[in-house]
Amino acid sequence: MKWTPWLLIPIFLAVPIVVAPTLAAQQQEEAPPSRPAPQAPAPAVSDTIPPASDPVLRNAISVAPETETGTEVGVWVWNRMAILASPALTLPDLLGEIPGIVLVRGGDLGAPVGVSTFGQGAGQIRVFLDGIEEFPVEGGGIDLSGVPMVGLEEIRVERGVSELRIHLRSHVADDLDPYTLLDVGTGDLRTNLFRVAFVHPQVAGGSLLVALDRADTDGTGGAEQGALYGTRFQYALFPRDEVSVTVGYRSRTARRPGTTVYLPDEVNSSELLVRLGWQPTPSLRAQIHGLRSTASGDEERVSAADSLLMGAARQGAGATVQWADGPFRAWASGAWQDGEGWARDRVEGGLQVSRPGIGGVLARWDREGWTEATLAGRDADGDPLRDAAALGELPGTSGWSLQGWTAPLLGLSLFGQMDRASRGVPFVVGPDRETPVTGGEDDEVLRIPRAFAPLKIAGRDGLRAGARFSAPWLDLTGAWFRVESDSLPPLGLALDRNGRWAPGGERTGFEVMGTLSLRPLLQGLSLTGSGTFWNVPEGESDAPFPWAYLPERAWVGRLNWYRTGYDGRLETWVDVGVRGRDGMLTSQALQAGTPRDVGFSQNWYTRIQVRVATVRVFVHWDNVAFRDQNADLPDRFLPQTRAIYGIRWTMRN
Repeated sequence: MKWTPWLLIPIFLAVPIVVAPTLAAQQQEEAPPSRPAPQAPAPAVSDTIPPASDPVLRNAISVAPETETGTEVGVWVWNRMAILASPALTLPDLLGEIPGIVLVRGGDLGAPVGVSTFGQGAGQIRVFLDGIEEFPVEGGGIDLSGVPMVGLEEIRVERGVSELRIHLRSHVADDLDPYTLLDVGTGDLRTNLFRVAFVHPQVAGGSLLVALDRADTDGTGGAEQGALYGTRFQYALFPRDEVSVTVGYRSRTARRPGTTVYLPDEVNSSELLVRLGWQPTPSLRAQIHGLRSTASGDEERVSAADSLLMGAARQGAGATVQWADGPFRAWASGAWQDGEGWARDRVEGGLQVSRPGIGGVLARWDREGWTEATLAGRDADGDPLRDAAALGELPGTSGWSLQGWTAPLLGLSLFGQMDRASRGVPFVVGPDRETPVTGGEDDEVLRIPRAFAPLKIAGRDGLRAGARFSAPWLDLTGAWFRVESDSLPPLGLALDRNGRWAPGGERTGFEVMGTLSLRPLLQGLSLTGSGTFWNVPEGESDAPFPWAYLPERAWVGRLNWYRTGYDGRLETWVDVGVRGRDGMLTSQALQAGTPRDVGFSQNWYTRIQVRVATVRVFVHWDNVAFRDQNADLPDRFLPQTRAIYGIRWTMRN
């Protein structure tokens, strides 16, 4: 009989009955909180060194943002327990639950993955780990398929109209005992997941973090074989109570489906990091860092000119200072960076003032500079052009953001945000590759490289304003927004390497998001949903929607049932949800002249998870409606359906 995840539902329902007597007799254990809705951010866990009265339990000092959270400021946060309780198996899965974020998946596991919100492209989606910005491995954008969710304490997403920032914070020890997370799963299409994280707070006078992860699949019909796997090692020493020295190493490999879809079909990257943290007072923290990042492909099969991989290593160093005292929080950072296709330097500063019962304001400014080599581009052989003297003065790009919000009055709060981001985007478009050769054998195809384009600048202004209403049974947020862009870059990934820049313009729209408690019907039952709607400019009602990765409508909805019992040692989640959007243009269509080449997409899914003490058993079933035309790129259809089941087990030795 063909396996189907519905056969596991009786097992899930029977688990509470079988384990209840045992749980009732056990000693009291720590109970993780339930999974919060994305609109209700979970509290962050401090990563600072404890007071001197506790000389044993220590964590590496890192400086990461701790600004206001909530839908009114466009910030969503998941802490460690919320990540475990989330139905998301990958970081893009988690991001897909945030209103307005559109996933752009190049296919099944192993294929590149990008996101876009408010029509953003390369240079406008940024990822940080422990306050240090990640280097793009290929081209001008971050491939989110290569960002694992293992070994993380917190995921913070700051969704601005002009820029999207994803902040990741490493796992910290909150107990003197070692901590182990084991996450394994298997399912349809020969899909397998394996993740493990080990944290030891006392190893040779320091703390240790080791993480491994792997995901692989054969894909639909066995024709979409792909894999993602990597390792991470981090060790921290504490010369003094207020000082930490951290050494880290990470490696990542992506094996892409097929041999002609993406080039190269295997990408390997690694990073070596050294970080010094200092916390002289409870209010002041600082860190300096140095890192070196490398990436490589199959050089025998793919030349440097036929790839978006940078030829040389990227390296950098920087410092960050953060001060917080009562209602005030301020920070400043600077970084020097070296490497083709990367900004030469970056500086940033920010200030937040907030008071309970009144509200708050947040201001931020940053600037980046660029090198001659980046501006000059690459020649047809893939070598950097050296004649940059005629380029004139090097440009600088900058950005700023200003936000304000009021404290709830009778459940109602108001908010507004203005921002501007001018970003440099290098090398997001590779050379033309395929030129048919007439008279050749078997329709031979030659790959003829040409010079890379130099750095381009993309700038945009954004405005968002709205209100939030909070009550015990309802949390509702509505906002209007406007974005004006001088140009629209592609995502800068291998999935749209042949895409083209588009002219900018102005777009307006609105969004609605909320959570409704259905407790009168059934205790623990709730409904969460959001919708984003864009206005077609006057005179274009009969024309295609012209911005890439910006569907006119996008929606997310989920019916969730959650119950807990036995002093929090038994938890049950059942989700039935949908994620969908209208058809949208891609940057590839700008080159081909196709007005709207990716059609309507909708995915109905269900998740079941049961936690017994420290063991979680889960089933995730995507596309339960068996829709066979879901795609984010032309001819790159996603699996018609997939069910994965497994366990997540946290252990303390």
